[in-house]
Amino acid sequence: MVIKFVALLVILPAIVICRQNPNSELDRYIQDLRKDRMTEEAKITMSTISSIRTDHTTLTFIKDSTSGTYGTSYGSTFCPIPGTDSSEIRKISNQIEADINGDIEKIRPLADSDSSGFITTSEAEHFRRLIEFGWLADYVSKKGEPESIVARSKGISGDRLARLIKEYKNIADRARKMGIAHIPPWPYNN
Repeated sequence: MVIKFVALLVILPAIVICRQNPNSELDRYIQDLRKDRMTEEAKITMSTISSIRTDHTTLTFIKDSTSGTYGTSYGSTFCPIPGTDSSEIRKISNQIEADINGDIEKIRPLADSDSSGFITTSEAEHFRRLIEFGWLADYVSKKGEPESIVARSKGISGDRLARLIKEYKNIADRARKMGIAHIPPWPYNN
């Protein structure tokens, strides 16, 4: 009984101190999630989409000569010259971050599929798959390629393909109604 009492005297103040320390790493992490209104992984995924949309990252579709399918390649549009002043690099980096964060706020309602105000990792990943699916279709159609190449490039067919096309058309239509550019309509007639 004495041991339990002593343990309680030691543990209880530690718990109180931990709960009173709003600067703990966990508390800061939770505050960041609340501020961003999305998970950490969702923030990375949404940043990737917005970086492409704001031309700070290039997304290139490369055709495989053997299979005829398209793969994706990403590249940065900012590569400072060695010796560039660090304050200039910081200024450019801050502008890129501001551009990306501004775009995330524009496209947030499209990714938040349940309209909860919070973007989960799975919502962001699904949104990215849909957007890149639409971008690929737009690119491939402009090359005169059939819709089947888009499906083969993404490794999908049948019901799954029809579902993704329907979901993409919905997102593209919502984007158009909201005045959000760089999400083209589905380019094929089906």
